[in-house]
Amino acid sequence: METGTDRRLTPDTVVIGTGNVATDIARFLAGCRRLKAIAARSIDKADAIARIHGVPAYGLYTDQLPEAKFYICAVTDPAIPVIAASVPDNGAIWLHTAGSVSIDIWKGHRRHYGILYPLQTISARRPVSPDTVPWLTEADSDSTLALIDDLAKSMGGYCIEHKTSHERAMLHIAAVFACNFTNYILGEAFEFLDRKEIDPAILKPLVMHTVDNAFSGRSPHELQTGPAVRGNRAVIETHISRLPAEAAETYRFLSEKIYRKHHPQQQ
Repeated sequence: METGTDRRLTPDTVVIGTGNVATDIARFLAGCRRLKAIAARSIDKADAIARIHGVPAYGLYTDQLPEAKFYICAVTDPAIPVIAASVPDNGAIWLHTAGSVSIDIWKGHRRHYGILYPLQTISARRPVSPDTVPWLTEADSDSTLALIDDLAKSMGGYCIEHKTSHERAMLHIAAVFACNFTNYILGEAFEFLDRKEIDPAILKPLVMHTVDNAFSGRSPHELQTGPAVRGNRAVIETHISRLPAEAAETYRFLSEKIYRKHHPQQQ
């Protein structure tokens, strides 16, 4: 694909941060040759990532940052307003990657700013492929938004969607339910089977089919199965009796939620 090749060969983006999101975004940018440098409070942590990609590292508050077109703040939520207030504006486009921090955090501190939020679970232990990342973007103006979208396209992605800060916050909440809570429940299932010396890999077809069903066009609630939706108290109590206390508490809580969802007349 020839479109945008020259831009992709020009390092023009500084990543600020050294966590999971910063690490993966740096990798995406290095892949399309747009990564210029890594900056962080800890120069040592910044250097550890920078050396992987052959770019320089900078101390966020101790060094003068290099000139760039974009500065992506992939840092903790509380660090974003600190950076906005304490690092001088240089006329570039400043972005953050947080799900629940409003774009307004930049107002009064930057002329050009926006959001580049990856709606994906990102862990250093299992790097994510850029083509699985939906990018949610927002900006101070249409012209800035177009440049942010171009940056996202150059990294690759599942899709790029324009979302307001409110919409992004709502999607962040939904993502916690769909991803974080689901992962916790899977962890409970794996631990239970590990203690019984049963390989949890046998659950994979069940879990994958459940996810496929959820996106089949029908409500996941309509496709709910199991003893709770049937109101089979005997099976529920038997299961709970075989679980350790904390897992049993989770099992009972979720079973009650499912039962009430499907039997509202009996509440």
